[in-house]
Parts: sequence; C-alpha cells; structure tokens
Amino acid sequence: MFNDLSKYDVFNTYLLHDAEYAGELEMPALKPQQALPNKLVPFSKAMAKSFTDRNCWICFYEHDIKFMRLWRHPEKYLPKMLEFNGIISPDFSMYRNMPAILQYWSCFMGRAIAHRYQADGGIVIPNVRLSDERSHRYCLDGLPRNSTIAIGTHGCIKRVEDRLHTTMSVREAVRRLSPVRIVVYGSAPDDVFASAIERNIQIVEFKSLFSQTHKKGDFYGNR
Repeated sequence: MFNDLSKYDVFNTYLLHDAEYAGELEMPALKPQQALPNKLVPFSKAMAKSFTDRNCWICFYEHDIKFMRLWRHPEKYLPKMLEFNGIISPDFSMYRNMPAILQYWSCFMGRAIAHRYQADGGIVIPNVRLSDERSHRYCLDGLPRNSTIAIGTHGCIKRVEDRLHTTMSVREAVRRLSPVRIVVYGSAPDDVFASAIERNIQIVEFKSLFSQTHKKGDFYGNR
C-alpha cells in the first residue's frame, strides 16, 4: 500500500502494518474482545517515571496536549504501554466546530495507534467518540460488533447541547455495534444511556480522575 518510507515516515505508516480497513474512508479495523478493565489510569500518569503500577488499563480521557507525544513518538511509548493490562483506544479531540477533515484525522490517529497496540499483542477496548452527524460517516467503521466499547462522558454532559450529542452518540453506537457492555469514564445517567439500558447492555462506570480526587467512594461500579 505504501512506498518505502521507513527512513522518512512522518506519517507513522508503520502503525498500519497488516491493518484491515473498513468503510468508505478506510478506517483501520479493530478485533473484538470481551475484556473488562480492573481500573483506569490516564496516559500522562501511567507514563510518569514515578508510576510503577502495571496492574491497570491506560485511557486517554484528558487534554490532547498530555498524550500527543504518543503520536509523535509511538515507537517510544507503545512498548511501555504493552506492560499494562490493556488500553482504551486514544481519544483525540473531535470538536463539533472543527473542519471535518480534522475530525477525521483525530479519529484516524487514535485508530492507527490502537491497531498497532492490538497487533503487537495488547488488549484494546475501542473508544467511541462521535462529534456530530458528519462523524457518523466513519467513526464507527471498523469497530467490532458484540464486543466491549468505551465512552468518555467527563465534561461532555453538563451543557444541554453536549448532553444531547452524547446521548446521540450512545444511541448510534448501540444501534450499529450492539455492544455487550459499555465502559464509561465518568458518569452514566439513565437518560443519556437509555438506549443501552433498554437493551440490557452492561454499563460499567469508572469515576474520572477529577472525581476521585474531589469525592470519596468506590473507583467504579456495575449497573
């Protein structure tokens, strides 16, 4: 598919070695699995030299500036990430006021990294991030059906408009992917996850790092 860019691979094309593609825009596909994280740790914390716990999963529900280094130097971080139990695929930002091509690129970066991690033997739970109706064209292409998926709600359901779009994202993911469970980073209100609750899909909530540091309680719970 590509010419030999090994010396000048500014596009990180090696991440796509052996990848399969889905949809009109050829999004890298991920394989299904039924894993359930024991606990989630943001990428920036997991990669800190002082962090030694490997019995956990890496997630990317934090500002892009804290994990953009992974895209710039995947060869440096992917081997270390394989020491952990697994990852939720990177959640590069997809703001609704971004041009469509930038939204696609954000989705593509996360999917390319997730493919490489999975192909190298790691366990990946695909992150579902839809921005608006334009993103429906590609964001769910290549994601496994009847599997475990993840959705981040922290900071995404306080405003009415954001809450409506998150509800739409959940409904679209449930309709097209029929997941067996949804891992939620943040809270999972009944109105937002009504489409999943109606189909008896297991919802597992993990409190955000912000919530953990400001409130007492269990790290996560089942519904």
